[in-house]
Amino acid sequence: MPDEDIKPVTNDIGKVIEQLSVTTKWKFNIPVLSDKVGGIGPGNLMIAFARPETGKTAFWVSLVSAPDGFAWQGANVHAFINEEPAVRTQMRTISCSTGYTRDDIPDNMKEVHFTWSKVRDNIKLFDVVDWTLDDIDAHCEKHKPDVVVIDQLDKVNLDGKFSRSDEKLRAIYTGARELAKRRNCAVIAISQASAEAHNRNSISFDMMENSKTGKAAEADLIIGIGRNQSLDEANTNRTLCISKNKITGYHGEPSCVIRRDISRYEG
Repeated sequence: MPDEDIKPVTNDIGKVIEQLSVTTKWKFNIPVLSDKVGGIGPGNLMIAFARPETGKTAFWVSLVSAPDGFAWQGANVHAFINEEPAVRTQMRTISCSTGYTRDDIPDNMKEVHFTWSKVRDNIKLFDVVDWTLDDIDAHCEKHKPDVVVIDQLDKVNLDGKFSRSDEKLRAIYTGARELAKRRNCAVIAISQASAEAHNRNSISFDMMENSKTGKAAEADLIIGIGRNQSLDEANTNRTLCISKNKITGYHGEPSCVIRRDISRYEG
């Protein structure tokens, strides 16, 4: 029999609205995204995916550290990096938050230090090449971050044996969703897009690598970053393809621009 002490969801209209507002506690700082979705909050799993060299890491770095990003809003952000040395990503967060490129920073140290000091304590990056999802969960239990970024979630280790790669991936994404709920944090999972998404402005969650359904089933919000550079390698236009949205229900493909030199998305 179910536990008789379990409490039902409130039926007070005001409290329902108040509790739902928590799901968008951390507002997106890209206008075309904030206008349609608002933000993410505790318990949410968001997936961002794209082809290589499109700007996946720059996307979450921009959401976190660009002006009005999660860190500027006061969120305690912990990012777990297994794709590249975390120190490189740290350099991106510094450039993104201050607006100075890596080459310009040495000549503007005073301004850079002043701006970076406002958010640096809210952004912590970790090299986690050999970590499992249980390791990340234990870290979150101890340090209680508001926003967790896993770049890339597909490469996180998971205990157990699986007959197919898609089964393992679904288990990893199920674990990430449970992490968001159990630790009362927002989780942003970064993933690759399959070759089907190459040079396309419009992409959907069934183009995520090695999983057409398993990953998508666990997410509250999925954003694919589309680009078509077949005619122009220097093209900085990006399409934020929202193919799943349990937060506001909006589905669409708003456009924006990436400034790669400072890892910012604008538009």
